[in-house]
This record gives sequence, C-alpha cells and structure tokens, in this order.
Amino acid sequence: MKKGFTLLEMLAVIVLLLIISSIAILDFNKRTDKADQDAALANARTYIAEVNRYFLKQDLNEEVPLEAGIYSVNEPNGEMDSLNDILKFSGTNPTSGNVTISEDYQVTQALLQFKYYGVSYQNGKYELIKE
Repeated sequence: MKKGFTLLEMLAVIVLLLIISSIAILDFNKRTDKADQDAALANARTYIAEVNRYFLKQDLNEEVPLEAGIYSVNEPNGEMDSLNDILKFSGTNPTSGNVTISEDYQVTQALLQFKYYGVSYQNGKYELIKE
C-alpha cells in the first residue's frame, strides 16, 4: 500500500489556499484605500487650519497686505509664492488645488488634491472626491 496524497487532495488544498489568499488581498486593498481616504481628509483639515493661521497672523502683524481671493496651492499667486512655498507646512502638502480666502481672512472654499483623492471644503464641511 502506497502512502501519500492523491492529486485530487493536493488540488483541493491549493484551491483552498487560493481562496483564502484572495480574501486577504481584497481586505488589504480595502484597508489601504480607507487609510488613503482618511489621510487625505486629515491632511486637508490640517492644511486649511494652517492657511487660516497664516492669513490671520499676516493680518495681525500687518506684514504683507493680503487680499481676499483665490490662492493656488502650488503656483505663484501674483507677486506671492504659492501657498505650499509660503506655509512651510510640515505635513503632506496638496499636489494641486486652490483656496478661497474671505474678507475676514478665513478659508471659505478649497479644492485640494492629495495622492489619489481630492478634498472639497466649503464653509466647514469636507467632502472626499475620488479621482
């Protein structure tokens, strides 16, 4: 009598391993996607808070006369550098987008792009935009 596994038993084990690994890969992809979404929202909140802080500080110190308007995050804004260059932000800077500043030096609207996700901000509400 021979000892060992039959071909059918080996195939059954391989199929089970493939099913388990595909479930694990799908779960991993969902978790990394969720982490990227959470990171984009957190980065946008921090970035907008930093922009608010910068404009209020400039207004209080009267260092540079600032105007209400739309400011680009990575392109020069007239005679000013881009917001990314000005802020010296220690977090993740958006790769593109713009920020609208009101007369009272507060961010009222913003559209920021981080990695695969855009974040829209309007009057205190953040919305994730998947590209």
